[in-house]
Amino acid sequence: MTIFYRRRPAAWQETAASVIAAASVGALTFYVTRMLLARDAVPAEPPRLEDGQGGRDSRRGARKRLRRSGHPEAGTG
Repeated sequence: MTIFYRRRPAAWQETAASVIAAASVGALTFYVTRMLLARDAVPAEPPRLEDGQGGRDSRRGARKRLRRSGHPEAGTG
């Protein structure tokens, strides 16, 4: 037995639903593509710092200098 379909004109509700679905898919695709293209590469290793340009030792020295000056943010560390 064969199934037959009779073609009828689409109602405005069906057209509106398809337009909303298509716009949603388009907006989501645009957003995801924009987010993927806006990324920056992150280096695998941090850059090497010269003496006195930062790093753990310079922070420790800065705390000691603050502690000696009596600054309240120096902490007891």
